[in-house]
Amino acid sequence: MLRPILRAILALVAAFGLFAGCDKITSSSKSEGATGNPGRTDSIKGGTGDTVRTDSISVAGVWIRVSGGSTETVTLLPGGVASLDSVTMEGATIKAIRYEGTWTGTGNTGSITWTSFSTSTDLVTWTEKKPMSDGSYTIEVNGSVGVATVHGVKREYTKGTVAVTPVPVTEVVPPTISVPTGTYTTTQTVSIVTATVGGTIRYTTDGTTPTTSSSLYSSALTVASTKTIKAITVLGSQTSSVASVTITIDGGSKPDTKAASLVGSWVSYDATTQTYHTLDFSTDGEVARSIQSTKGFEVHQGTFSTSAGTLTMTWENALKGTDPAALSPIAIPAPTVATFSVAAGKLSLASGGKTTVFSSDSHVIEDPVVVPLDAPVISPAGGTFTSSKSVTISAEPGATIYFTVNGSTPTLSSNRYSGAISIASTQTIKAIAVLDGQQSPVSSATITINTVTVPNSSLVGSWRPDEAENDGGMIFDASGTGAILIKDVSEGDVIYVKLEGSYTISGKSLSLELTRQYESEDGVDWGSATSLGVYSTTMNGTFSISGRTLTITSIESDGSTSVDTFTKVDSIF
Repeated sequence: MLRPILRAILALVAAFGLFAGCDKITSSSKSEGATGNPGRTDSIKGGTGDTVRTDSISVAGVWIRVSGGSTETVTLLPGGVASLDSVTMEGATIKAIRYEGTWTGTGNTGSITWTSFSTSTDLVTWTEKKPMSDGSYTIEVNGSVGVATVHGVKREYTKGTVAVTPVPVTEVVPPTISVPTGTYTTTQTVSIVTATVGGTIRYTTDGTTPTTSSSLYSSALTVASTKTIKAITVLGSQTSSVASVTITIDGGSKPDTKAASLVGSWVSYDATTQTYHTLDFSTDGEVARSIQSTKGFEVHQGTFSTSAGTLTMTWENALKGTDPAALSPIAIPAPTVATFSVAAGKLSLASGGKTTVFSSDSHVIEDPVVVPLDAPVISPAGGTFTSSKSVTISAEPGATIYFTVNGSTPTLSSNRYSGAISIASTQTIKAIAVLDGQQSPVSSATITINTVTVPNSSLVGSWRPDEAENDGGMIFDASGTGAILIKDVSEGDVIYVKLEGSYTISGKSLSLELTRQYESEDGVDWGSATSLGVYSTTMNGTFSISGRTLTITSIESDGSTSVDTFTKVDSIF
């Protein structure tokens, strides 16, 4: 039987207009007059918030433009007040729209901004003004011709002879404050303008309601600290409603004077437990605490306050894990209250009877290395057994073990190990260990239970052929596994080969089916199994045993027989 198997073994080893008559009006509501929504007519516009100048005499005055049945009259008064009346006659019907705003300029150029509009059907009664915003329009004067550029289109106006008088005022409107209510990190420059022709502005900066006796606005205000600015428009005996904004500079609570000494990063290190404890205090009253040890990382975030030497840290978030880039949320700790002192670059915190000293230096010691949690140990580590087997699993002290016996990967929802496991049939056991938030790699062991009864137990053992030229032998175990081992020497290189499979006995008949192959450098430690594939073979014959001698009569492929004798030994090699 050995010769044909040897021959088989040796074979095996071989990757987007102008304001009226053109585009649009943007307001808080649609304009509504006696004739419905006004049509758009051409106009001149300028920039909001610009300081009004009175040195552009060539620009100030009245400018007229006639287009078909429409007439536009633009009035630019010294002092920066601007108005535009656009009148269209449709038979005996008058459709008029009036725009009011401000203008600014120097020399023969300038710009206009419209801030409100109203409509009329008789040029006497006008609807309520509606606020609006439609960009800024430039003016350029050349002699008696004024050119306005509106959305890229040039409109020509002719210098009029109408006396420069203010547009009648139907109401006194509140001023516009250039900076809206909000929080700002730098000093703000605040301008106040009114669309009421001839109106003056009175204001306060302490939050009180302004009156006709309050400060007279004449130039932009500089706001360097938190203030509430209120303003009114005054015209004769009329006053407008109040405009108000609150401007907060560098808003938000900050640590008090005593707490200012805390701002910065502080580190303590416990050499015994190899633990870093870091505190980071910021000027906006926020604090972060991190704990780094060989077990992993924990981070707490929140706010802090101090009073008479007592520090209170209120936590709002907490994370934990073994990877600082992938921490998971945990229960938020209770506030930390401690007495503190800062001196000579050291921060001392006393809480719960324990005092911890932190240093402002960041080079206390090299970073501790996070040691991974070892996989559990399954015993036995695997193998084939003829009866039920008791399996134990162990891990680092304090760790919790979770396991499965069906080959699936264990999780925190799997069986919790509490004692030895009895395995009565072939199963693959897998286990993990969990300790201080860390999870170990998976360990695995396959326990094979083979209860095959060998009719002739005397066959179990290791047998070496008696032929001197054959350096190898055969092994039969009680589970029904059989193997042929060969030592092959070729040009000075030595390789050990094991062909393995199962065997059966019927009376004196012996059948050995070989399906897998192993290799070794010493005949003791064998590599992983490799399938024999097409070279799988079944050898048949008869056997007899006398004492420590095994005789096998093999049936060759040509029908002939061969007889081999073997002697029982403790080890083949």
